[in-house]
Amino acid sequence: MLSKRLLLLLAGLVCGLVSAPHLNAATVNALIVQTDTTDYAPGDSVVITGDGFQPGETIQVQVTHQAGITSGEGHTPWTIVADAFGRFKTFWIVPADDNVNQVLVVTVTGLSSGLVATTTFTDGNTVLKFTTSLEDDSVCAGTQLKVCANLRE
Repeated sequence: MLSKRLLLLLAGLVCGLVSAPHLNAATVNALIVQTDTTDYAPGDSVVITGDGFQPGETIQVQVTHQAGITSGEGHTPWTIVADAFGRFKTFWIVPADDNVNQVLVVTVTGLSSGLVATTTFTDGNTVLKFTTSLEDDSVCAGTQLKVCANLRE
């Protein structure tokens, strides 16, 4: 059972009435990783930013499928260095090979701190809108059409 004196000391520490110079206060930073939007089309540039790492820390970044790494392009990890405030900014180009209609995971790892953060985004923005004008009311098989397509609405 705790002594009355120890209980009073603990209560004083909790209430801030007693100082304890031998106890060090630690600053806790919120670890953040985010993308500039939540959905991208193939070929788009994903802007990835983060905060809360150690200043000057080397950070490993990797983008994988939510179901795991595939043999497709763009899943090799790369490293960047956090700025003097523990922030970073990097980019990833969405490959067209295996990322359509997928949930992708960004994982960032501080190589000296061991801190890890993740975020997700999708590659589902692939709806095409076509506009064309036909001279005749019908088109025969094998006829070539010029079509303008917009990958983003």
